Amino acid sequence: MVIFDLSAIRTLANCKKWLQDALEVSNSADDPPYIFLVGSKKDLLSEASYKITEDMALNTAKNLQAEYWSVSSKTGENIDELFCRVAALCFDDDQCKATMANILNMDEAEASIGTQQIPEASEALFSTVDIILLTILIGGIAWWFLNKQKKKDVTTSTRSYSIQPTSMSLQTSSDNSFIKKLKTSGRSLVVFYGSQTGTGEEFAGRLAKEGVRYHLKGMVADPEECDMEELVNLKSIPTSLAVFCLATYGEGDPTDNAMEFYEWLQNGDADLSGLNYAVSDLH
Repeated sequence: MVIFDLSAIRTLANCKKWLQDALEVSNSADDPPYIFLVGSKKDLLSEASYKITEDMALNTAKNLQAEYWSVSSKTGENIDELFCRVAALCFDDDQCKATMANILNMDEAEASIGTQQIPEASEALFSTVDIILLTILIGGIAWWFLNKQKKKDVTTSTRSYSIQPTSMSLQTSSDNSFIKKLKTSGRSLVVFYGSQTGTGEEFAGRLAKEGVRYHLKGMVADPEECDMEELVNLKSIPTSLAVFCLATYGEGDPTDNAMEFYEWLQNGDADLSGLNYAVSDLH
């Protein structure tokens, strides 16, 4: 079970290495384990933010050959269901092994009985009953295995545990220019958001829509996905305006997606003279 923090999406990128380390330690080539990718702290995300994170998590789960679950310890969402699922899979495997062991023991017992002297009438009776019971048992086991294999084929095409690389980048380098997007779409307002739970992102979207009332066509941008050094060139767009809608979390720390932008500003190397901007902070 590989667990990551839904509210800190960067932890998802570490899941591949965590799983590789666990598989190396377990040395389970002869008995492959069931793999679960579990996202915790679901209660901290808005519906919109969770949808984005869920798409990334499902893609990672597919590459890891894992079954994906999202849970919340605070609200209890999916906690019982997840552990019931794990217990059910473990029980199925144990039942399978126990059934096969019983079949082998029965075969040995029948071979032993066959060497003993048994009255002719009794031997004929018990041989017929044994054959019928054994046929029913083998048929039931075969049916169980076929149904289990069909379920496995639906969730995964193979039980191979070779892990494919996961791409975590949301955009290519050619798409991270917000200046280019503003110019090509005829917009002059860009609202950057720093959000940990989705509230800042939602508020930034509202601000961008409000710009229309002031003859400013706006767009919303994530500073983590943009080349923020382009801010020095924003003044080249007539009547341009940058709005920063930034939240904090913990002890007033920047959100994960605004951390690099914050550190860039702290360096003080950028010449932002002439930049029209406004700041809205969320607590």
